[in-house]
Amino acid sequence: MTIIVAIRIGEGSRAAAEAAGRLAQQLGADLRVLYVARELEAVPELAAAARQSHEEVRSRMIEEIRARCREEMGEDLVAGTRLIVAEGNVAQAISRVARELAAELIVVGMKGRSALSRFVLGDTTSAVLESAPCPVVVIPPALFEGRAE
Repeated sequence: MTIIVAIRIGEGSRAAAEAAGRLAQQLGADLRVLYVARELEAVPELAAAARQSHEEVRSRMIEEIRARCREEMGEDLVAGTRLIVAEGNVAQAISRVARELAAELIVVGMKGRSALSRFVLGDTTSAVLESAPCPVVVIPPALFEGRAE
């Protein structure tokens, strides 16, 4: 069994990753941490400005992203898991990677931004729910804030 947890850097993803890690441990599942790197869209411009190849710039950016993910999530969460860096539309990339890995579960976090947002899931979370090839677990904002009851 494979579980994917989609994370964001600096946006409360640790709670989602911890929940996914506990679930994977209880189920004896493989956990894959997925970060969709929208910043890779800037590779052509950065490569031109730095007068370096696209591959050099892309590789360096991916290594920096991996280091930030390890720092954000903590070595304890990424140790023993495979950190995947994907590109493209976030929801589409999450669903694509889930299909490629034949994942049986996707875990995502949901940020609460306002009273209105508590009634409606965020755009990305909604899009993942619509396109996912498997069940999706949404971790509530209260866990991000450490207020889960």
